[in-house]
Amino acid sequence: MMRELWKPCSEKIAKLGLSVYGSMSFDVEIKAVPPNYLMDKLDEWIQTQLPNLFWKDELGSGSIGLMDMEPLQSLLKTDSVMVSGTKIQTLLSGTYRRFANYIQTLSMKFAGNPRYLDECDQAILFRWESASHTAINKKARSILKRLADATAQLPEDRAGVVHIGFEALENSEVEHLRYKKIIETAATFDPKDKPLSYLYCHYLVPESPLDECWAYDETTQWIKMSETVPMPIKNCFLVIPESEDTREGVHWSMGA
Repeated sequence: MMRELWKPCSEKIAKLGLSVYGSMSFDVEIKAVPPNYLMDKLDEWIQTQLPNLFWKDELGSGSIGLMDMEPLQSLLKTDSVMVSGTKIQTLLSGTYRRFANYIQTLSMKFAGNPRYLDECDQAILFRWESASHTAINKKARSILKRLADATAQLPEDRAGVVHIGFEALENSEVEHLRYKKIIETAATFDPKDKPLSYLYCHYLVPESPLDECWAYDETTQWIKMSETVPMPIKNCFLVIPESEDTREGVHWSMGA
Protein backbone atom coordinates (compact mmCIF):
# COMPACT_ATOMS: atom_id res chain seq x y z
CA MET A 1 0.00 0.00 0.00
CA MET A 2 2.88 2.35 0.76
CA ARG A 3 4.45 1.69 -2.62
CA GLU A 4 1.16 2.49 -4.33
CA LEU A 5 0.94 5.80 -2.46
CA TRP A 6 4.53 6.78 -3.28
CA LYS A 7 4.79 5.49 -6.87
CA PRO A 8 3.14 8.52 -8.60
CA CYS A 9 5.40 10.85 -6.61
CA SER A 10 8.53 8.92 -7.56
CA GLU A 11 7.55 8.90 -11.24
CA LYS A 12 6.95 12.66 -11.23
CA ILE A 13 10.20 13.39 -9.43
CA ALA A 14 12.10 11.17 -11.88
CA LYS A 15 10.68 13.09 -14.87
CA LEU A 16 11.71 16.37 -13.24
CA GLY A 17 15.27 15.07 -12.93
CA LEU A 18 15.47 15.87 -9.21
CA SER A 19 17.16 13.97 -6.40
CA VAL A 20 14.73 13.99 -3.47
CA TYR A 21 14.52 12.66 0.06
CA GLY A 22 11.15 12.38 1.78
CA SER A 23 10.00 10.94 5.08
CA MET A 24 6.67 10.42 6.80
CA SER A 25 5.53 9.16 10.17
CA PHE A 26 1.85 8.23 9.93
CA ASP A 27 -0.42 8.48 12.96
CA VAL A 28 -3.02 6.35 11.18
CA GLU A 29 -2.94 3.00 9.42
CA ILE A 30 -1.64 3.21 5.87
CA LYS A 31 -4.98 2.05 4.48
CA ALA A 32 -6.57 5.21 5.91
CA VAL A 33 -4.30 7.53 3.91
CA PRO A 34 -6.05 9.15 0.87
CA PRO A 35 -4.55 8.03 -2.48
CA ASN A 36 -3.44 11.55 -3.44
CA TYR A 37 -2.10 12.56 -0.02
CA LEU A 38 1.62 12.30 -0.79
CA MET A 39 1.21 13.67 -4.31
CA ASP A 40 -0.53 16.73 -2.89
CA LYS A 41 2.42 17.27 -0.52
CA LEU A 42 4.85 16.90 -3.40
CA ASP A 43 2.96 19.43 -5.53
CA GLU A 44 2.82 21.83 -2.59
CA TRP A 45 6.59 21.58 -2.16
CA ILE A 46 7.25 22.13 -5.86
CA GLN A 47 5.02 25.21 -5.86
CA THR A 48 6.86 26.75 -2.89
CA GLN A 49 10.20 26.47 -4.74
CA LEU A 50 11.83 26.05 -1.32
CA PRO A 51 14.56 23.48 -0.60
CA ASN A 52 12.31 21.62 1.85
CA LEU A 53 8.70 21.32 2.96
CA PHE A 54 7.73 20.23 6.48
CA TRP A 55 4.22 19.46 7.65
CA LYS A 56 2.16 18.02 10.49
CA ASP A 57 -1.55 17.27 10.26
CA GLU A 58 -4.17 14.76 11.42
CA LEU A 59 -2.50 11.96 9.42
CA GLY A 60 1.02 12.48 10.78
CA SER A 61 4.17 14.48 10.16
CA GLY A 62 6.58 14.51 7.26
CA SER A 63 9.07 16.31 5.10
CA ILE A 64 10.24 16.36 1.50
CA GLY A 65 13.14 18.18 -0.07
CA LEU A 66 16.21 18.19 -2.26
CA MET A 67 18.75 15.49 -1.53
CA ASP A 68 22.45 16.06 -1.00
CA MET A 69 24.09 13.67 -3.49
CA GLU A 70 27.65 14.71 -2.62
CA PRO A 71 28.35 12.02 0.05
CA LEU A 72 27.40 9.20 -2.34
CA GLN A 73 29.09 10.67 -5.41
CA SER A 74 32.24 11.44 -3.45
CA LEU A 75 32.51 7.82 -2.31
CA LEU A 76 31.82 6.53 -5.83
CA LYS A 77 35.03 8.20 -7.02
CA THR A 78 36.98 5.51 -5.18
CA ASP A 79 34.52 2.72 -4.31
CA SER A 80 31.56 0.78 -5.57
CA VAL A 81 28.48 0.89 -3.32
CA MET A 82 25.88 -1.81 -2.80
CA VAL A 83 22.71 -0.92 -4.71
CA SER A 84 20.40 -1.45 -1.74
CA GLY A 85 21.43 -1.53 1.89
CA THR A 86 22.28 0.48 4.96
CA LYS A 87 25.35 2.10 3.34
CA ILE A 88 23.61 3.79 0.44
CA GLN A 89 20.55 4.61 2.55
CA THR A 90 22.76 6.39 5.08
CA LEU A 91 24.69 8.24 2.36
CA LEU A 92 21.45 9.47 0.77
CA SER A 93 19.47 10.24 3.92
CA GLY A 94 22.36 11.52 6.02
CA THR A 95 21.50 9.31 9.00
CA TYR A 96 21.77 5.63 9.85
CA ARG A 97 18.44 4.30 11.07
CA ARG A 98 18.05 0.76 12.28
CA PHE A 99 15.36 -1.23 10.43
CA ALA A 100 13.92 1.81 8.66
CA ASN A 101 11.38 1.30 5.86
CA TYR A 102 12.70 2.78 2.60
CA ILE A 103 11.44 2.96 -0.97
CA GLN A 104 14.33 3.74 -3.31
CA THR A 105 14.67 4.74 -6.97
CA LEU A 106 18.05 5.28 -8.63
CA SER A 107 19.40 6.38 -11.99
CA MET A 108 22.71 4.53 -11.96
CA LYS A 109 25.39 2.51 -13.69
CA PHE A 110 25.98 -0.99 -12.33
CA ALA A 111 29.45 -2.13 -11.32
CA GLY A 112 30.95 -5.37 -12.65
CA ASN A 113 29.06 -7.07 -9.85
CA PRO A 114 25.39 -6.08 -10.38
CA ARG A 115 24.82 -5.96 -6.63
CA TYR A 116 26.87 -2.76 -6.66
CA LEU A 117 26.83 0.53 -8.55
CA ASP A 118 29.70 2.68 -9.87
CA GLU A 119 27.77 5.80 -10.86
CA CYS A 120 24.55 7.48 -9.72
CA ASP A 121 23.25 10.77 -11.07
CA GLN A 122 19.75 10.75 -9.54
CA ALA A 123 18.27 9.25 -6.38
CA ILE A 124 14.79 9.30 -4.87
CA LEU A 125 14.46 7.96 -1.34
CA PHE A 126 11.36 7.82 0.83
CA ARG A 127 11.35 6.67 4.46
CA TRP A 128 8.12 5.88 6.27
CA GLU A 129 6.71 4.41 9.45
CA SER A 130 3.27 3.82 10.87
CA ALA A 131 3.08 5.01 14.47
CA SER A 132 -0.65 4.38 14.90
CA HIS A 133 -1.71 2.32 17.92
CA THR A 134 -3.68 -0.04 15.68
CA ALA A 135 -0.67 -0.73 13.46
CA ILE A 136 1.62 -1.25 16.44
CA ASN A 137 -0.88 -3.66 18.02
CA LYS A 138 -1.10 -5.71 14.82
CA LYS A 139 2.68 -5.92 14.45
CA ALA A 140 3.04 -7.13 18.04
CA ARG A 141 1.39 -10.42 17.17
CA SER A 142 0.34 -12.94 19.79
CA ILE A 143 2.36 -16.13 20.30
CA LEU A 144 -0.68 -18.11 21.46
CA LYS A 145 -0.95 -20.38 18.41
CA ARG A 146 2.79 -21.11 18.35
CA LEU A 147 2.76 -21.84 22.07
CA ALA A 148 -0.22 -24.18 21.73
CA ASP A 149 1.33 -26.02 18.74
CA ALA A 150 4.67 -26.46 20.52
CA THR A 151 3.11 -27.58 23.81
CA ALA A 152 1.12 -30.23 21.97
CA GLN A 153 4.44 -31.83 20.92
CA LEU A 154 5.68 -32.26 24.49
CA PRO A 155 5.59 -35.67 26.18
CA GLU A 156 3.15 -36.24 29.04
CA ASP A 157 5.51 -38.09 31.40
CA ARG A 158 8.29 -35.51 31.92
CA ALA A 159 8.80 -31.78 32.34
CA GLY A 160 9.12 -29.88 29.08
CA VAL A 161 10.15 -26.49 27.77
CA VAL A 162 9.05 -24.51 24.73
CA HIS A 163 11.29 -22.18 22.70
CA ILE A 164 9.68 -19.66 20.35
CA GLY A 165 11.98 -17.56 18.17
CA PHE A 166 11.04 -14.66 15.92
CA GLU A 167 12.64 -11.76 14.09
CA ALA A 168 12.16 -8.59 16.11
CA LEU A 169 12.79 -5.95 13.47
CA GLU A 170 10.20 -3.43 14.58
CA ASN A 171 10.59 -0.33 16.72
CA SER A 172 10.70 -0.21 20.52
CA GLU A 173 6.96 0.47 20.84
CA VAL A 174 6.12 -2.76 19.00
CA GLU A 175 8.59 -4.90 20.93
CA HIS A 176 7.53 -3.43 24.28
CA LEU A 177 3.90 -4.27 23.53
CA ARG A 178 4.83 -7.75 22.27
CA TYR A 179 6.72 -8.33 25.53
CA LYS A 180 3.63 -7.44 27.57
CA LYS A 181 1.39 -9.60 25.37
CA ILE A 182 3.65 -12.62 25.91
CA ILE A 183 3.43 -12.21 29.69
CA GLU A 184 -0.37 -11.96 29.46
CA THR A 185 -0.57 -15.02 27.19
CA ALA A 186 1.63 -17.11 29.49
CA ALA A 187 -0.41 -16.13 32.54
CA THR A 188 -3.65 -17.44 31.01
CA PHE A 189 -2.30 -20.33 28.92
CA ASP A 190 -3.63 -23.81 29.70
CA PRO A 191 -1.16 -26.57 28.72
CA LYS A 192 -3.88 -29.14 29.49
CA ASP A 193 -2.25 -32.50 30.28
CA LYS A 194 1.29 -31.46 29.29
CA PRO A 195 3.79 -30.60 32.07
CA LEU A 196 5.07 -27.37 30.52
CA SER A 197 7.71 -25.96 32.89
CA TYR A 198 9.35 -23.04 31.05
CA LEU A 199 8.65 -20.81 28.08
CA TYR A 200 11.56 -19.12 26.31
CA CYS A 201 10.82 -16.42 23.74
CA HIS A 202 13.80 -15.35 21.62
CA TYR A 203 13.73 -11.91 19.99
CA LEU A 204 16.21 -12.32 17.10
CA VAL A 205 17.65 -9.10 15.66
CA PRO A 206 20.09 -9.41 12.71
CA GLU A 207 21.58 -6.15 11.49
CA SER A 208 23.99 -4.82 8.84
CA PRO A 209 25.53 -1.74 10.48
CA LEU A 210 27.97 0.59 8.75
CA ASP A 211 31.04 -0.28 10.80
CA GLU A 212 30.96 -4.09 10.62
CA CYS A 213 29.84 -6.87 8.29
CA TRP A 214 26.95 -7.91 10.52
CA ALA A 215 25.72 -7.73 14.08
CA TYR A 216 23.20 -9.63 16.15
CA ASP A 217 21.04 -8.83 19.12
CA GLU A 218 19.07 -11.49 20.94
CA THR A 219 16.75 -10.89 23.84
CA THR A 220 15.45 -13.98 25.64
CA GLN A 221 12.28 -13.57 27.67
CA TRP A 222 11.85 -16.59 29.90
CA ILE A 223 8.75 -17.36 31.94
CA LYS A 224 8.42 -20.05 34.58
CA MET A 225 5.24 -22.02 33.88
CA SER A 226 5.55 -24.49 36.77
CA GLU A 227 6.66 -24.04 40.37
CA THR A 228 8.13 -27.55 40.68
CA VAL A 229 11.02 -27.52 38.18
CA PRO A 230 14.29 -25.53 38.50
CA MET A 231 15.55 -23.59 35.49
CA PRO A 232 17.02 -26.27 33.18
CA ILE A 233 19.61 -24.21 31.24
CA LYS A 234 22.12 -21.51 32.14
CA ASN A 235 22.63 -20.04 28.67
CA CYS A 236 19.22 -18.81 27.53
CA PHE A 237 20.26 -17.76 24.01
CA LEU A 238 19.68 -19.67 20.79
CA VAL A 239 22.10 -17.71 18.60
CA ILE A 240 24.51 -15.70 20.76
CA PRO A 241 27.25 -18.04 22.06
CA GLU A 242 27.81 -18.48 25.77
CA SER A 243 31.31 -16.96 25.47
CA GLU A 244 29.94 -13.55 24.43
CA ASP A 245 29.28 -10.78 26.91
CA THR A 246 25.60 -10.24 27.70
CA ARG A 247 23.61 -7.99 29.99
CA GLU A 248 20.34 -7.96 31.87
CA GLY A 249 17.43 -6.26 30.13
CA VAL A 250 15.97 -6.03 26.64
CA HIS A 251 17.71 -4.79 23.49
CA TRP A 252 15.05 -2.18 22.70
CA SER A 253 15.65 -0.36 25.99
CA MET A 254 18.94 0.93 24.56
CA GLY A 255 17.35 2.89 21.72
CA ALA A 256 17.22 0.00 19.22
